[in-house]
Amino acid sequence: GLNGDALQTAIKSEWRKIMDAFHTLEDWYEDTKTYNYVGFLSHCNVDIAQMYIKFSLMEDTASKEDLEDFFIELIKKQLSGIVVEDGQIQATYSKNKDSIFRLLLFLNVDQQNIQYDKAAEGDDDFNGNIFKFPFDIFDSQNWNVEHIASNTTNQLRDTNDLKEWCDTA
Repeated sequence: GLNGDALQTAIKSEWRKIMDAFHTLEDWYEDTKTYNYVGFLSHCNVDIAQMYIKFSLMEDTASKEDLEDFFIELIKKQLSGIVVEDGQIQATYSKNKDSIFRLLLFLNVDQQNIQYDKAAEGDDDFNGNIFKFPFDIFDSQNWNVEHIASNTTNQLRDTNDLKEWCDTA
């Protein structure tokens, strides 16, 4: 077993690792863009522990831009199943349901980053004040790709009923 001094040194070393991990995750949470990127990746079932391990292997001299690039590369992997040609998504819903869901989620998440950048730059066109994507609300609503006009929740079948619903909604 370890004697008192060795045990104390081992505990200090492990505590330092825990604090490093805590401060890194705290930084990710506090930075709006990183929060949005990590939240999106988590919703794509990318393990946050794996993100942290990959991040910890980066050079100590890594900049904020390097960190952003790191997350963008991970995001690109999540969206790799989507092909866009001439501004059109080349994917069928039945075959690419998860990829389309991820793309739509990312577009909404990244819109918050765009708004954040506009506000940070003092852009007069900035409109809005939600910077962190509200993942808690998103999860509680159980939204999916069919949410706008789901066949399971929208019982209107007659064309006139649908038109009236659209006019009054």
